[in-house]
Amino acid sequence: MAVLTEGTVRFLDAGASAPKVIAFERTLGDARLVTVCSFDENGCRVDGIDLADMEMRIGNYDDAALPGEDGALALRPFEAVVFTSGC
Repeated sequence: MAVLTEGTVRFLDAGASAPKVIAFERTLGDARLVTVCSFDENGCRVDGIDLADMEMRIGNYDDAALPGEDGALALRPFEAVVFTSGC
């Protein structure tokens, strides 16, 4: 997956309700990878990151978070999730 090693990196705004979340994307051609990591000991809600048509690849919980109907991502304490498209 070349996007992981060669893609352009851009940090994303996780929204005001997720101050302890780091999110970034890597893009290479049509391939896109989005990583969202919570460093919060409480759950939080990530808004404003476009995850439409993306596939969840890996997470550190057995049942990794998926975007809700409104597109927001509800993360549990210290949860990290990686999504891809076009890979």
